[in-house]
Amino acid sequence: CRTLLIEKNLAPEIRPYLEVIHESCDDMMHLAHNLIDLTRIERGAQEVHIRDVEISEILKKQSNQFKTSAQHKGITLRIANEVDDNMMHVDDRILGRILENLLSNALKFSPRGSLVELVASEDSDHFKFTV
Repeated sequence: CRTLLIEKNLAPEIRPYLEVIHESCDDMMHLAHNLIDLTRIERGAQEVHIRDVEISEILKKQSNQFKTSAQHKGITLRIANEVDDNMMHVDDRILGRILENLLSNALKFSPRGSLVELVASEDSDHFKFTV
């Protein structure tokens, strides 16, 4: 499908359909990887690597990953960090996967012209990410 999207002689009316197919394939691949990872974690076959991570870096990575897709779909993506203590003790790979799934679904099911927000906040005991 990627090769067809690059093809110069492709009929213009075909391209939108190939783009939808391409996005759907990517979504399915991410879903399959997430399910495999979840199964590995549940079985204890995948180690969880807890470390100190800057929340601003996690948010920046998500913004970079989804801003082009949001623009392409005519959706405004807003990332906000309302956390005073920017350090979090977490497995950033797992948290990243969770946030990717939430943002991917939000962008997928939001209409053109809408706003999708990822907000990091905290209360006295917990960090909270809201999409």
